[in-house]
Amino acid sequence: MVGISRLNGKKRCGQSLVETALILPVLLLLLTGIIDFGLLFNSYLVV
Repeated sequence: MVGISRLNGKKRCGQSLVETALILPVLLLLLTGIIDFGLLFNSYLVV
């Protein structure tokens, strides 16, 4: 039974790594878009 619980922990760690790898590019793209929009809006207000 101890071996099964160790294996289950490794699966959870791998699952969390895969989820992070899938979500991270989306979050970075969203953050880049927010920053780009902020810079564009700032230049619109200044000119």
